[in-house]
Amino acid sequence: MSTRFVPALVLASASLALAHPASRDPAPVAQVGGKHRFRVQSTDDPRHVILQGVADAEGGYDSVNLWDSAVVSFGIGQWTLIHGKLQDFLAYVRANHPRTFRRVFVRGVGVDLPAQRRAKDTRLVVGGRTLRKSRGTAHDVVWREFEEVFRPGGLGRPFRERDDSPGAQAWVRRWRAAGRDPVVQQCQYEFKTAELFTRFFRHRVRVTAKRKYPSMFSDPALRPAAGDYGPMHQVVGGDLWLQTLVYSLYVNAPYMATCLVAGAIQEVAAARGWQPKVSTWPARSLWRADLVAAIERATRACTYRATRRGGRPFRPWRDSRLPKALRAYQRLSGDASATRDQASFPGVEFDASGKPTGPRNAVQGYARIVAKLQQAGLPD
Repeated sequence: MSTRFVPALVLASASLALAHPASRDPAPVAQVGGKHRFRVQSTDDPRHVILQGVADAEGGYDSVNLWDSAVVSFGIGQWTLIHGKLQDFLAYVRANHPRTFRRVFVRGVGVDLPAQRRAKDTRLVVGGRTLRKSRGTAHDVVWREFEEVFRPGGLGRPFRERDDSPGAQAWVRRWRAAGRDPVVQQCQYEFKTAELFTRFFRHRVRVTAKRKYPSMFSDPALRPAAGDYGPMHQVVGGDLWLQTLVYSLYVNAPYMATCLVAGAIQEVAAARGWQPKVSTWPARSLWRADLVAAIERATRACTYRATRRGGRPFRPWRDSRLPKALRAYQRLSGDASATRDQASFPGVEFDASGKPTGPRNAVQGYARIVAKLQQAGLPD
Protein backbone atom coordinates (compact mmCIF):
# COMPACT_ATOMS: atom_id res chain seq x y z
CA MET A 1 0.00 0.00 0.00
CA SER A 2 1.30 3.43 -0.86
CA THR A 3 2.22 5.56 2.13
CA ARG A 4 2.50 8.80 0.26
CA PHE A 5 -1.02 10.06 0.90
CA VAL A 6 -3.11 10.10 4.05
CA PRO A 7 -6.71 9.13 3.30
CA ALA A 8 -8.89 11.49 5.25
CA LEU A 9 -12.26 13.14 5.17
CA VAL A 10 -13.84 16.21 3.75
CA LEU A 11 -13.07 19.34 5.74
CA ALA A 12 -14.95 21.56 3.35
CA SER A 13 -15.59 24.40 5.74
CA ALA A 14 -15.48 22.96 9.24
CA SER A 15 -14.20 26.11 10.83
CA LEU A 16 -15.71 29.00 8.93
CA ALA A 17 -16.06 31.99 11.19
CA LEU A 18 -19.43 32.71 12.72
CA ALA A 19 -19.03 36.27 11.46
CA HIS A 20 -20.02 34.94 8.01
CA PRO A 21 -23.19 32.93 8.69
CA ALA A 22 -24.02 32.51 5.02
CA SER A 23 -20.80 30.61 4.38
CA ARG A 24 -20.28 28.85 7.70
CA ASP A 25 -20.51 25.10 8.16
CA PRO A 26 -23.54 24.80 10.45
CA ALA A 27 -23.53 22.35 13.32
CA PRO A 28 -26.43 19.94 12.75
CA VAL A 29 -28.38 20.62 15.92
CA ALA A 30 -31.84 19.35 16.78
CA GLN A 31 -33.66 19.42 20.07
CA VAL A 32 -34.54 15.85 20.99
CA GLY A 33 -36.18 14.92 24.27
CA GLY A 34 -35.20 18.20 25.92
CA LYS A 35 -31.53 17.85 25.03
CA HIS A 36 -29.57 19.42 22.22
CA ARG A 37 -27.98 16.57 20.31
CA PHE A 38 -25.73 16.18 17.32
CA ARG A 39 -28.24 14.76 14.87
CA VAL A 40 -27.80 14.23 11.13
CA GLN A 41 -30.63 12.83 9.03
CA SER A 42 -28.66 12.44 5.80
CA THR A 43 -25.22 13.51 4.65
CA ASP A 44 -22.61 13.21 1.95
CA ASP A 45 -19.96 14.35 4.42
CA PRO A 46 -18.04 11.52 6.15
CA ARG A 47 -17.26 13.75 9.13
CA HIS A 48 -20.90 13.60 10.11
CA VAL A 49 -21.00 9.81 9.89
CA ILE A 50 -18.05 9.42 12.24
CA LEU A 51 -19.13 12.17 14.64
CA GLN A 52 -22.68 10.79 14.79
CA GLY A 53 -21.34 7.40 15.86
CA VAL A 54 -19.33 9.07 18.63
CA ALA A 55 -22.11 11.44 19.72
CA ASP A 56 -24.61 8.59 20.00
CA ALA A 57 -22.33 7.00 22.59
CA GLU A 58 -20.94 10.12 24.30
CA GLY A 59 -23.97 12.41 24.48
CA GLY A 60 -25.32 15.76 23.30
CA TYR A 61 -24.02 19.31 23.18
CA ASP A 62 -25.41 19.89 26.67
CA SER A 63 -24.37 16.57 28.20
CA VAL A 64 -22.34 16.89 31.38
CA ASN A 65 -21.01 14.23 33.72
CA LEU A 66 -19.92 15.12 37.23
CA TRP A 67 -19.84 11.68 38.82
CA ASP A 68 -16.85 9.77 37.38
CA SER A 69 -13.10 10.08 37.93
CA ALA A 70 -12.75 12.89 35.35
CA VAL A 71 -14.58 15.26 37.81
CA VAL A 72 -16.19 17.14 34.88
CA SER A 73 -16.89 15.82 31.37
CA PHE A 74 -18.71 18.07 28.92
CA GLY A 75 -20.20 18.19 25.43
CA ILE A 76 -20.41 15.91 22.40
CA GLY A 77 -16.78 14.93 22.96
CA GLN A 78 -17.18 14.53 26.72
CA TRP A 79 -14.00 16.55 27.15
CA THR A 80 -12.53 15.76 30.56
CA LEU A 81 -11.23 18.17 33.16
CA ILE A 82 -8.47 16.01 34.67
CA HIS A 83 -6.88 15.35 31.26
CA GLY A 84 -7.00 19.03 30.29
CA LYS A 85 -9.29 18.39 27.29
CA LEU A 86 -12.06 20.54 28.75
CA GLN A 87 -9.60 23.37 29.40
CA ASP A 88 -8.39 23.12 25.78
CA PHE A 89 -11.96 23.44 24.55
CA LEU A 90 -12.53 26.47 26.77
CA ALA A 91 -9.30 27.98 25.39
CA TYR A 92 -10.60 27.42 21.86
CA VAL A 93 -13.84 29.28 22.65
CA ARG A 94 -12.00 32.09 24.44
CA ALA A 95 -9.56 32.66 21.59
CA ASN A 96 -12.13 32.61 18.78
CA HIS A 97 -15.28 33.96 20.49
CA PRO A 98 -14.19 35.98 23.54
CA ARG A 99 -17.56 37.64 24.07
CA THR A 100 -19.35 34.29 24.08
CA PHE A 101 -16.73 32.88 26.43
CA ARG A 102 -17.25 35.72 28.94
CA ARG A 103 -21.04 35.58 28.68
CA VAL A 104 -21.51 31.79 28.74
CA PHE A 105 -18.62 30.43 30.79
CA VAL A 106 -17.29 33.28 32.95
CA ARG A 107 -20.64 34.80 33.93
CA GLY A 108 -22.94 31.84 33.23
CA VAL A 109 -21.04 28.77 34.41
CA GLY A 110 -18.65 30.62 36.72
CA VAL A 111 -15.35 29.28 35.34
CA ASP A 112 -12.41 31.00 33.68
CA LEU A 113 -8.90 30.18 32.47
CA PRO A 114 -5.58 31.68 33.60
CA ALA A 115 -4.55 34.65 31.48
CA GLN A 116 -1.45 32.75 30.36
CA ARG A 117 -1.81 29.03 29.67
CA ARG A 118 0.98 26.53 29.35
CA ALA A 119 0.96 23.35 27.28
CA LYS A 120 -1.26 20.69 28.87
CA ASP A 121 -2.36 23.20 31.48
CA THR A 122 -5.11 21.81 33.75
CA ARG A 123 -5.54 24.93 35.90
CA LEU A 124 -9.01 26.44 36.13
CA VAL A 125 -10.18 29.69 37.73
CA VAL A 126 -13.39 29.52 39.79
CA GLY A 127 -14.57 32.50 41.85
CA GLY A 128 -11.20 34.20 41.53
CA ARG A 129 -9.44 31.10 42.90
CA THR A 130 -7.08 29.16 40.65
CA LEU A 131 -7.62 25.44 41.07
CA ARG A 132 -4.58 23.27 40.41
CA LYS A 133 -3.35 19.71 40.83
CA SER A 134 -1.73 18.73 44.11
CA ARG A 135 1.22 16.44 44.66
CA GLY A 136 0.40 12.81 45.25
CA THR A 137 -0.71 9.59 43.57
CA ALA A 138 -4.22 9.03 44.90
CA HIS A 139 -7.02 10.61 42.86
CA ASP A 140 -8.64 12.33 45.84
CA VAL A 141 -5.31 13.89 46.81
CA VAL A 142 -4.29 15.10 43.35
CA TRP A 143 -7.69 16.54 42.43
CA ARG A 144 -8.90 17.59 45.89
CA GLU A 145 -9.36 21.28 44.98
CA PHE A 146 -11.47 20.45 41.93
CA GLU A 147 -13.48 17.84 43.85
CA GLU A 148 -14.29 20.25 46.67
CA VAL A 149 -15.53 22.92 44.25
CA PHE A 150 -17.52 20.90 41.71
CA ARG A 151 -18.66 18.01 43.94
CA PRO A 152 -18.96 19.43 47.46
CA GLY A 153 -19.34 16.73 50.05
CA GLY A 154 -18.48 14.00 47.59
CA LEU A 155 -14.90 13.20 48.61
CA GLY A 156 -14.53 9.66 49.92
CA ARG A 157 -17.85 8.52 48.46
CA PRO A 158 -18.21 6.09 45.51
CA PHE A 159 -17.91 7.94 42.21
CA ARG A 160 -21.50 7.19 41.23
CA GLU A 161 -22.66 9.12 44.30
CA ARG A 162 -20.31 12.10 44.19
CA ASP A 163 -22.64 14.41 42.28
CA ASP A 164 -25.67 13.89 44.53
CA SER A 165 -25.27 17.08 46.55
CA PRO A 166 -27.29 20.24 45.71
CA GLY A 167 -24.01 22.06 45.07
CA ALA A 168 -22.91 19.54 42.44
CA GLN A 169 -26.33 19.55 40.77
CA ALA A 170 -26.15 23.35 40.53
CA TRP A 171 -22.93 22.97 38.53
CA VAL A 172 -24.63 20.39 36.29
CA ARG A 173 -27.40 22.88 35.46
CA ARG A 174 -24.87 25.61 34.62
CA TRP A 175 -22.86 23.38 32.28
CA ARG A 176 -26.03 22.19 30.59
CA ALA A 177 -27.12 25.76 29.98
CA ALA A 178 -23.73 26.47 28.40
CA GLY A 179 -24.14 23.50 26.06
CA ARG A 180 -27.41 24.93 24.73
CA ASP A 181 -25.80 28.12 23.43
CA PRO A 182 -25.62 27.96 19.59
CA VAL A 183 -22.14 29.50 19.39
CA VAL A 184 -20.82 27.00 21.95
CA GLN A 185 -22.43 24.21 19.94
CA GLN A 186 -20.72 25.46 16.79
CA CYS A 187 -17.39 25.52 18.66
CA GLN A 188 -17.98 21.96 19.88
CA TYR A 189 -18.56 20.82 16.31
CA GLU A 190 -15.42 22.55 15.06
CA PHE A 191 -13.27 21.39 17.96
CA LYS A 192 -14.43 17.79 17.61
CA THR A 193 -13.70 17.87 13.89
CA ALA A 194 -10.22 19.23 14.65
CA GLU A 195 -9.58 16.39 17.11
CA LEU A 196 -10.50 13.87 14.44
CA PHE A 197 -7.71 15.13 12.18
CA THR A 198 -5.06 16.50 14.49
CA ARG A 199 -5.13 13.68 17.06
CA PHE A 200 -6.80 10.57 15.71
CA PHE A 201 -5.52 10.29 12.14
CA ARG A 202 -1.98 11.28 13.15
CA HIS A 203 -1.85 8.95 16.15
CA ARG A 204 0.69 6.14 15.80
CA VAL A 205 -0.50 2.64 16.64
CA ARG A 206 2.37 1.88 18.99
CA VAL A 207 2.49 -0.70 21.80
CA THR A 208 5.40 -0.58 24.24
CA ALA A 209 7.07 -3.55 25.90
CA LYS A 210 6.46 -2.08 29.36
CA ARG A 211 2.76 -1.50 28.72
CA LYS A 212 1.63 -4.26 26.42
CA TYR A 213 -2.04 -4.14 27.35
CA PRO A 214 -4.23 -2.43 29.93
CA SER A 215 -4.65 -4.64 32.96
CA MET A 216 -8.36 -3.87 33.19
CA PHE A 217 -9.03 -6.13 30.20
CA SER A 218 -9.38 -9.77 31.03
CA ASP A 219 -8.72 -11.64 27.77
CA PRO A 220 -4.96 -12.38 27.41
CA ALA A 221 -5.49 -13.38 23.77
CA LEU A 222 -6.17 -9.74 22.91
CA ARG A 223 -2.74 -8.53 24.05
CA PRO A 224 -0.65 -7.53 21.04
CA ALA A 225 3.11 -7.81 20.83
CA ALA A 226 5.13 -4.65 21.38
CA GLY A 227 5.84 -2.68 18.24
CA ASP A 228 5.02 0.25 16.00
CA TYR A 229 2.18 -0.71 13.68
CA GLY A 230 2.09 2.55 11.73
CA PRO A 231 0.03 5.75 11.82
CA MET A 232 -3.71 5.50 12.32
CA HIS A 233 -4.52 7.12 8.98
CA GLN A 234 -2.87 4.23 7.17
CA VAL A 235 -4.43 1.60 9.39
CA VAL A 236 -8.02 2.78 8.97
CA GLY A 237 -7.43 4.00 5.42
CA GLY A 238 -10.46 5.17 3.50
CA ASP A 239 -12.88 2.68 5.05
CA LEU A 240 -15.59 4.78 6.64
CA TRP A 241 -16.96 2.00 8.85
CA LEU A 242 -13.49 1.25 10.20
CA GLN A 243 -12.94 4.97 10.87
CA THR A 244 -16.27 5.21 12.70
CA LEU A 245 -15.67 2.10 14.80
CA VAL A 246 -12.07 2.81 15.78
CA TYR A 247 -12.63 6.51 16.47
CA SER A 248 -15.57 5.71 18.74
CA LEU A 249 -13.27 3.45 20.77
CA TYR A 250 -10.38 5.91 20.60
CA VAL A 251 -12.44 8.77 22.06
CA ASN A 252 -13.29 6.66 25.10
CA ALA A 253 -9.80 5.24 25.76
CA PRO A 254 -7.00 5.96 23.25
CA TYR A 255 -4.45 3.42 24.46
CA MET A 256 -7.02 0.64 24.82
CA ALA A 257 -8.26 1.31 21.30
CA THR A 258 -4.66 1.32 20.05
CA CYS A 259 -4.08 -2.09 21.63
CA LEU A 260 -7.25 -3.52 20.10
CA VAL A 261 -6.26 -2.27 16.65
CA ALA A 262 -2.68 -3.52 17.06
CA GLY A 263 -3.94 -6.94 18.17
CA ALA A 264 -6.23 -7.12 15.13
CA ILE A 265 -3.35 -6.19 12.82
CA GLN A 266 -1.22 -8.88 14.42
CA GLU A 267 -3.99 -11.46 13.97
CA VAL A 268 -4.51 -10.64 10.28
CA ALA A 269 -0.78 -10.56 9.60
CA ALA A 270 -0.24 -13.95 11.26
CA ALA A 271 -3.11 -15.53 9.34
CA ARG A 272 -1.83 -14.19 6.01
CA GLY A 273 1.85 -14.65 6.67
CA TRP A 274 2.59 -10.93 6.42
CA GLN A 275 4.76 -8.66 8.50
CA PRO A 276 2.53 -6.52 10.75
CA LYS A 277 3.79 -3.23 9.33
CA VAL A 278 1.57 -1.03 7.19
CA SER A 279 4.34 -0.21 4.74
CA THR A 280 4.86 -3.90 3.88
CA TRP A 281 1.23 -4.97 3.58
CA PRO A 282 -0.24 -5.93 0.19
CA ALA A 283 -2.89 -3.86 -1.56
CA ARG A 284 -5.53 -2.57 0.81
CA SER A 285 -8.37 -4.47 -0.88
CA LEU A 286 -6.75 -7.80 0.07
CA TRP A 287 -6.71 -7.28 3.84
CA ARG A 288 -9.22 -4.55 4.61
CA ALA A 289 -12.24 -6.82 5.17
CA ASP A 290 -10.16 -9.15 7.38
CA LEU A 291 -8.94 -6.23 9.49
CA VAL A 292 -12.46 -4.86 9.96
CA ALA A 293 -13.68 -8.32 11.05
CA ALA A 294 -10.72 -8.76 13.43
CA ILE A 295 -11.32 -5.39 15.12
CA GLU A 296 -15.02 -6.20 15.48
CA ARG A 297 -14.17 -9.55 17.09
CA ALA A 298 -11.66 -7.94 19.46
CA THR A 299 -14.21 -5.26 20.40
CA ARG A 300 -16.90 -7.81 21.17
CA ALA A 301 -14.50 -9.92 23.25
CA CYS A 302 -13.19 -6.98 25.24
CA THR A 303 -14.43 -7.33 28.82
CA TYR A 304 -13.61 -5.42 31.97
CA ARG A 305 -12.59 -7.56 34.92
CA ALA A 306 -15.78 -8.62 36.64
CA THR A 307 -14.53 -8.49 40.24
CA ARG A 308 -15.90 -4.98 40.86
CA ARG A 309 -19.35 -5.94 39.62
CA GLY A 310 -20.01 -8.94 41.81
CA GLY A 311 -18.73 -11.42 39.25
CA ARG A 312 -20.93 -10.12 36.43
CA PRO A 313 -19.08 -9.27 33.16
CA PHE A 314 -19.20 -5.71 31.90
CA ARG A 315 -18.65 -5.16 28.18
CA PRO A 316 -19.08 -1.42 27.58
CA TRP A 317 -17.76 -1.42 24.03
CA ARG A 318 -19.59 -4.53 22.88
CA ASP A 319 -22.87 -3.60 24.54
CA SER A 320 -22.97 0.12 23.83
CA ARG A 321 -20.34 1.68 21.58
CA LEU A 322 -20.19 -0.94 18.85
CA PRO A 323 -23.93 -1.15 18.07
CA LYS A 324 -24.43 2.61 18.38
CA ALA A 325 -21.57 3.37 16.03
CA LEU A 326 -22.79 0.71 13.60
CA ARG A 327 -26.37 2.02 13.58
CA ALA A 328 -25.18 5.58 12.92
CA TYR A 329 -22.90 4.39 10.13
CA GLN A 330 -25.54 2.26 8.42
CA ARG A 331 -28.22 4.94 8.68
CA LEU A 332 -26.08 7.73 7.22
CA SER A 333 -24.00 5.79 4.70
CA GLY A 334 -26.84 3.57 3.42
CA ASP A 335 -24.46 0.60 3.62
CA ALA A 336 -26.12 -2.32 5.38
CA SER A 337 -23.95 -5.04 3.85
CA ALA A 338 -22.29 -7.69 5.99
CA THR A 339 -18.77 -6.52 5.13
CA ARG A 340 -19.59 -2.78 5.19
CA ASP A 341 -16.95 -2.14 2.54
CA GLN A 342 -18.17 1.05 0.88
CA ALA A 343 -16.63 3.39 -1.64
CA SER A 344 -14.44 6.01 -0.03
CA PHE A 345 -15.45 9.67 0.17
CA PRO A 346 -13.34 12.31 -1.56
CA GLY A 347 -11.64 14.75 0.74
CA VAL A 348 -8.45 16.24 2.06
CA GLU A 349 -5.25 14.26 1.72
CA PHE A 350 -1.75 14.97 2.99
CA ASP A 351 1.44 14.52 1.00
CA ALA A 352 4.73 13.23 2.41
CA SER A 353 5.67 16.69 3.71
CA GLY A 354 2.37 17.07 5.57
CA LYS A 355 0.93 19.64 3.15
CA PRO A 356 -2.82 19.22 2.59
CA THR A 357 -4.01 18.56 -0.95
CA GLY A 358 -7.43 18.05 -2.50
CA PRO A 359 -10.48 20.20 -3.34
CA ARG A 360 -9.82 23.89 -2.82
CA ASN A 361 -12.69 24.45 -0.41
CA ALA A 362 -11.59 21.44 1.65
CA VAL A 363 -8.00 22.68 1.87
CA GLN A 364 -9.22 26.16 2.82
CA GLY A 365 -11.47 24.72 5.52
CA TYR A 366 -8.59 22.71 6.94
CA ALA A 367 -6.40 25.84 6.97
CA ARG A 368 -9.08 27.81 8.83
CA ILE A 369 -9.43 25.28 11.61
CA VAL A 370 -5.63 25.04 11.98
CA ALA A 371 -5.53 28.84 12.27
CA LYS A 372 -8.18 28.72 15.01
CA LEU A 373 -6.22 26.10 16.92
CA GLN A 374 -3.06 28.19 16.65
CA GLN A 375 -4.91 31.27 17.84
CA ALA A 376 -5.97 29.32 20.92
CA GLY A 377 -2.38 28.18 21.50
CA LEU A 378 -3.28 24.53 20.88
CA PRO A 379 -1.25 22.02 18.85
CA ASP A 380 -2.37 21.44 15.29
